Amino acid sequence: MVADVVVPMSDKVNALKCAMLQLPQWQPSDDDCRHYFGGGIYARWLARPAGTTIVGKVHKKAHLYFVVSGTIAVTTDEGIRQITGPEIISCKPGTQRAVVAITDAICVVFVRVETDSQDLADVEDEIVEPMPESPYLPGNRLPFDIPSFRQLTSQVIAAEKVGFWSDWSVEQQEMYQRGDWRAFSESRGYSTEEIAAYSLWRDKILQAKNLGLNPFSYIVDLTTAAALANIKLDVHGEISKSSHAPFEDRS
Repeated sequence: MVADVVVPMSDKVNALKCAMLQLPQWQPSDDDCRHYFGGGIYARWLARPAGTTIVGKVHKKAHLYFVVSGTIAVTTDEGIRQITGPEIISCKPGTQRAVVAITDAICVVFVRVETDSQDLADVEDEIVEPMPESPYLPGNRLPFDIPSFRQLTSQVIAAEKVGFWSDWSVEQQEMYQRGDWRAFSESRGYSTEEIAAYSLWRDKILQAKNLGLNPFSYIVDLTTAAALANIKLDVHGEISKSSHAPFEDRS
């Protein structure tokens, strides 16, 4: 029996956000998105048409999420809930939601704020985690292209040769242990083009980390599928010894 791979909801939400970059973006009008202030409370009222998917920012504070009307599907720590309004859910700090409007829907977020400012930039600074200038936003200027990184990941996965620890020669095992991935790859019969693609993939991973990004959150769907396929082929239970990616040469 193959054990289930548990993927954190936060990684699933990030993978969804990455995929959504390649789709048309919905921009709410001033009538769709309204802001209210009173008694130390900020409320954001958002109407979204059926079929709209929204991935929000990470919230710093506990808050209330009020589904005023309509039916939505929303991510939670326990999984995906379908909610028909009116209903209120309580959200803890660190919450990041992905919400799909199954019907036309209106939702309102209520959160306590310390700032007296009604400038939305000041309010957001208090209630949500800052985003880098962001790989999630269309037209970003960060030197990290998520769609091409996903394409490169798919290319690397497709070129992977079947084989685990006991399938390798002693010399190959030694190269793998000391992190000499290039010599190991050559000995396993990878082509110059395949080795170059893998080298570029490693560089992209390090580049993303240097930008403060988690590159694996953008490919969790791809790597999970590859891991499940490898687990099914791993008849000797050796995947933990032969399935890590060396990011530093140790020779």
